[in-house]
Formats: sequence, structure tokens, C-alpha cells
Amino acid sequence: DLVLKLVYPDFKGDPLFGREAEALSALAQTEIAHAKLVAATEDQLVIIKELVNGVSLVEAMTKGELRTSHRAGIMELAARLISTGYTADLVPANLIWDHWRSQWVLIDGGGFGPAPAGGPTIEEKREVVSERIIFETASSCLKK
Repeated sequence: DLVLKLVYPDFKGDPLFGREAEALSALAQTEIAHAKLVAATEDQLVIIKELVNGVSLVEAMTKGELRTSHRAGIMELAARLISTGYTADLVPANLIWDHWRSQWVLIDGGGFGPAPAGGPTIEEKREVVSERIIFETASSCLKK
């Protein structure tokens, strides 16, 4: 199954909306799970990518079904991004849970790209993620 995405012409070349085909091609060079690019027009206004079936993070949160494996998967995805020096738009609507591989899949590559220069170092980002994992773990233990 495939997804056909039409980009509004005013967004041509926009870093978030108009360069998704480039971003998906770059993602293919990483170990980050994502919807694979099948084809795109030269101007990147028409994109065809694979359909990823599963439950979105929005659905899991809305239904109160955010499991420990889901939380760990978000941290794993963030850690992979950090370790590669990239950033992505990890809003809940952009993530689908792949039940068979037990991982989140990024379905929209528009926000994927190198981390901006002058931002936190990779070590600083890892520290933030580690602190977040500790916080999440402590919070879940307190709830029990």
C-alpha cells in the first residue's frame, strides 16, 4: 500500500514542507525507522511513499494505551536521532507503532535534517534524554 502526498506549490523548497523527498532519501541512510520514499517528482510537490500500518502515538495517548514499550520506543528513536546528529518532527501524529518490530516509525520526513549548528552538543542531548528516561521511570514507579 502507498500514500500519495501533494505539497501545496507555495511550500516548494520550504525546509519543513517542501523538501520531504530529500529528507526521506537522507533517512534511508540511517537506522531510523521511517516510511520509505517510493517516488517523487523533480520539484518534490508530488511524493509517493509506503503506507505504514499501525497505531499512531496520538491514538495510543488518546485511548490511554501508551505502554512501557511505547515510552521506551520514543526514547530509543530520540537516542538514534541524537546519535546521528539529526533532528526530526516527532509530534505524535508523525509516529506509528510497528507492532511486529516493536518500534515507532516516522511517517513524515519533512522535519528531518541535520541538527542546527550552535545548539546543544550530542553529549548534552544524550544527558537530557537520559534524565527524561530516569524521570519517566520514576514517574511510572510512583503511579504503581
